[in-house]
Amino acid sequence: MIPINIRHLLEKVKSGDCSQEEFQEFHDWLSKPGNEDQASEYFDRIWSETFAKKQPKLDTDQEKLWDSILQKATSSKKKQTKHFTVHKREKRSFPTWTKIAAVLVPLLVIILFWTVKHELGNSAIAQVKPTKTIIAPKGMKKQITLPDGSKIKLNSGSKVTFDEDFISGEDRIVHLEGEAFFEVTKLKGQRFKVKTKNSVITVLGTSFSVNNYPFSNKGYVAVLTGKVDVRSQKEKVLLLPGEMTILGSKKLEKQTFNPDEIFLWKDGVLYYHNATLDQVFQKLEFWYGVEFLIQGKKSSRTGFSGRFKEESLENILEGLAFSAGFKFDIKDKKVNIHFK
Repeated sequence: MIPINIRHLLEKVKSGDCSQEEFQEFHDWLSKPGNEDQASEYFDRIWSETFAKKQPKLDTDQEKLWDSILQKATSSKKKQTKHFTVHKREKRSFPTWTKIAAVLVPLLVIILFWTVKHELGNSAIAQVKPTKTIIAPKGMKKQITLPDGSKIKLNSGSKVTFDEDFISGEDRIVHLEGEAFFEVTKLKGQRFKVKTKNSVITVLGTSFSVNNYPFSNKGYVAVLTGKVDVRSQKEKVLLLPGEMTILGSKKLEKQTFNPDEIFLWKDGVLYYHNATLDQVFQKLEFWYGVEFLIQGKKSSRTGFSGRFKEESLENILEGLAFSAGFKFDIKDKKVNIHFK
């Protein structure tokens, strides 16, 4: 089965959001032994579902374009395209489909997207725009200033992606995975949008925090200043300062929040309140860029609270170990926890 991240990548190609690096990610996966068969089955199914059952009506120019693509795919003897490089492999014979995949794959997914737009009355072929991705790995935070002057502070384990010319469009659009604090510069007539896996946040000029880690089904949007419009597929809510809403919930509703819990991280303060040990360990993993390995029966106690600035991981764990009843040792980036 095609991995979820590869299927997600193909969806991004069809929506016009795929970067050069993401094209390369797909190629790297395709180059590994055994994956070409999965790719062949996947694209055979896509072909059947999209074209065999419902052939699009093409005008003359579009037919010529499609014919030229098929001719290039079936007759090409080259090993490279703009987006992919097919590496030579020894002692292995590939199906005809796999041999031309490097040419056909990027063209096919773009044509699939073009077909959808054609059926909706738009015959333009989607173009993949140059994008920029900023990543803050675990244990690090990053500050970004966008071309419009807006500022983004990325929390550990987060990333943002945006078009390099994002201020030239109707809207300024940023894609977020993880957690970030935004200070948006107001531009007359041009909205600023933050897109997550399950929502779109729209503002003109304001400051707010978004939490949207991919491993969690729920996140939040919390407003510090200004107004924020939050929309999911079926719900929408307008948030004012001091209000938040939970992303991924069945209904977007306004809630109040503890500003320390939401915003202190951006000032370099590690804060948790009334948390479980699992929540504390997860926060420490991201904050310090480590991995926790748990042995023994974990304490069922809850209600752990802490507030630390520029404190070492060892000092924090010493306090936790005393109250939760465990021993620990730190080796490189691994923390071994031994419950008594």
